[in-house]
Amino acid sequence: MYASSNHRQINRISNRSEIVSVLENVSLKIQSNYAILIGSRAAQHWLPNFRRSSNENNTDWDIICSSHFLLDWLHQKDTEVKTIDMIIPISNDNDLLDLYVYGTLDSDFNYDFSIPRSSESYTAYLLNNWEDWTSETFEGGWWNKRKSSLQNGSAKLLLILKKFMLYYSHQWVKTATDYRQLLTVADPLTENDRILCDLFVQYNEKVHGNRPDNTDRYVISPSSTHKGIIIKRDEFFTQNKDQQLALIYHTAMSMAISDDILIGLEKICTQGPLWLADFVINNWLPIHHEKFKQKINPPKPLIEFQIDNYRFFSEIPELVQQRILHNITDTSNFYSMKLVCKRWYAIIRQDLFWRDLYVSCYGKISARIDDVRSWRIMYFTRLEENIYDNQEEFQKLVDASLQLRQTKAEDIVQLWEDLTREDQPVKPDMFSKLNYILSNSFYIQMKETSDEYLVKLIIIGLDEVHSRVSADLKLHIGEYGSSRYTDYMEELSIELIATDNTRRSLKFFGPSLFGFYLGKWGYFPRKSTLLTQTPSILYPQFPSGLLVCLLIMLTHPAHR
Repeated sequence: MYASSNHRQINRISNRSEIVSVLENVSLKIQSNYAILIGSRAAQHWLPNFRRSSNENNTDWDIICSSHFLLDWLHQKDTEVKTIDMIIPISNDNDLLDLYVYGTLDSDFNYDFSIPRSSESYTAYLLNNWEDWTSETFEGGWWNKRKSSLQNGSAKLLLILKKFMLYYSHQWVKTATDYRQLLTVADPLTENDRILCDLFVQYNEKVHGNRPDNTDRYVISPSSTHKGIIIKRDEFFTQNKDQQLALIYHTAMSMAISDDILIGLEKICTQGPLWLADFVINNWLPIHHEKFKQKINPPKPLIEFQIDNYRFFSEIPELVQQRILHNITDTSNFYSMKLVCKRWYAIIRQDLFWRDLYVSCYGKISARIDDVRSWRIMYFTRLEENIYDNQEEFQKLVDASLQLRQTKAEDIVQLWEDLTREDQPVKPDMFSKLNYILSNSFYIQMKETSDEYLVKLIIIGLDEVHSRVSADLKLHIGEYGSSRYTDYMEELSIELIATDNTRRSLKFFGPSLFGFYLGKWGYFPRKSTLLTQTPSILYPQFPSGLLVCLLIMLTHPAHR
């Protein structure tokens, strides 16, 4: 846990009896007999997949405790301790900095202890106010359940310990990654948290040095890879929030390597003025989400012109045209028809064509014609499932398809990143493919009960550009199963049927998204997770996590 950025002088002790002697001579008295677990093990209480590895022994036990607690621990683990070391930092101002003890047991578990020696240390404050900064933790079975002497740190405590280390370069990328994940589960900081924040900042400045100077401008000198940039404090704070976020995003990306924004953000946080570093750290997620506001320019159609007469051929009577069109029952054929010639392409892009086609096939509708938002969606929906005498149900399908068109590829990627709490690189052509699917697919059936949400839709472009896949998505919500841990579960069943009747299916519970299954006594890790970059078992051209998030977005709108 100790790592000085200042090359501070330290004393190191490896003799166990000498370590015990130092601990016995710590004069600071802590009111509590409890210790606080922090670090990755504590984070896994809030984020089960946090830095999870196949070998649980690789995750250290990071503990804040009193000297008395550690002496008791050494006594209990007397014959199990394989190695032990103590680091005693030396302050230039004669401050009593925390002691750090590192121990390894025969089981290969590693323990890192922080022991306060001064009441001014943030660790002393935490131990004396442990109930405010921990989640109540118990040990033993249900028959002898008791409060553990090692209490799990709260999500907010873990967030603070990461947040105020972002001003220093030590293990910056790892700290930044952890900070992003904890932001999604921790409550926002308030004025009541000020004491701990200030104590931690003061302690860090003693160990790592002062944070960046608070100059009035931030200057990035021009180089072969980026232009020079100057951000002035007065001008920056006259901008609105959207302008500020966009400026920070583009500034960080100008210093990025291989589009890794963290490289640019690290330079701003560790080298920029304090006011700018504060803004970046306090707006961490909005800055990361800024990339989803960048315009993804879809490929422009090669043919751009208008045509007033939407008949296919002027010499063919209108009645004959209608008869031809009435015999087209496969919606994918309309995508092929656009490729016949320029005239057909322009005709099929006009809403007037779809209105007349719908009315000629199915007659007038109860709604005013001027109120219809998309005749093409209405026609496709009716063509696929010609059973909708109930105009209200039919309109729900049309509205759901229109709502789907408001979803963008960036929303799918953002969901993936929110679920994994990591940046997920996606190629530009995949953005175009997702946008094509979202803008052309449509619902043909929706049902819901108290515990099931079922939709059937036609997905256009999932395999090839104009391919169509019939999709059945069933979301089951309810209290079932044999687990004593919880009886509430959500299960998504997916069945995809291509035009050649090839069937692909997938079924998963919520926990399996994150690499866990629900056992009788709680959640347990499994080796695989569906949210990875590995090729999907359904359609290998998609990363597994991206396709899963797309299908989640296609579920019933009432419970999406």
